[in-house]
Amino acid sequence: MKEASQTVNEFEKKRMVYSIFGSMLVCGTLYLNIASFYPLFVDDNYSENINQSMVACALCCFQFAGVICTPIHSFTISKMGRKNAMMIGFGAIFISNTVLGMLSMINSAYWKTFLFMSCFTRFIQGYGDSLAMATAMSIISSNFPEEKIKYISYIGAATGFGLMIGPPLGSFIYGHLGFGAVFYFFSLWIGIMLIIQYFFIPACYNFDGPEQIKANS
Repeated sequence: MKEASQTVNEFEKKRMVYSIFGSMLVCGTLYLNIASFYPLFVDDNYSENINQSMVACALCCFQFAGVICTPIHSFTISKMGRKNAMMIGFGAIFISNTVLGMLSMINSAYWKTFLFMSCFTRFIQGYGDSLAMATAMSIISSNFPEEKIKYISYIGAATGFGLMIGPPLGSFIYGHLGFGAVFYFFSLWIGIMLIIQYFFIPACYNFDGPEQIKANS
C-alpha cells in the first residue's frame, strides 16, 4: 500500500491518539461484557446439554486467543502496517461480535452448534482485541517516545474503564432488549470506531520510513 506523503500536524496527532484511546475503551468492554449475561442465557435455553464448565470454556476462548496469537501480531503489524493491523483487528472484532448476536437464533436442539460457534467467535474476538491492543502500543511507542509513558498509562486507564462498564452495560441491555441486542449494540460501537480509525489515523504511521520521519519532524 502506498503511504501518504503528508505532514501530520499536532491537531491530527491528538486526534489519532484520542481515537486510539476510544478504541481501547471498546476493547476493554469486550473482555468481560459477556460474562454478566451469557451464563444466564445458556441456563435459560441450553441447560439440559451445556453445563457451567462448557460455559467457562467458551468465555475463556477470548483470553486463550490473546495468549497464543501474540507471536502472530508482530508479523501482522510488520507486514500490514500499524494502521492496517488496527483495522484488521477491529474488523475481526466487528464480524465475530455480530455473529455472537446471531447465535440467539440457534434452536436448543442444535446446542453443539451453539457451543462451537460461541467458542470460535470468542476466539476470533480475542484475536482481534489483542491485535488492536498490540498495535496501539506499537503506534504510541514508535511515534511518541517522549510521551510514551503518559500515553500508555492513558491506554491502560481507557481499557480499565472499559472493563468496569462492560458487565453492567451488557447486563442492562440484555435485561431490556435480549441476548442479540447486546452484541448488535457493541457491533455498532465497534463499527463507528473502525470508521474513526480509518479517517483519524494517518496512513504515514503504518511503517517507519521517510513519511513517518517527516510527520514527526
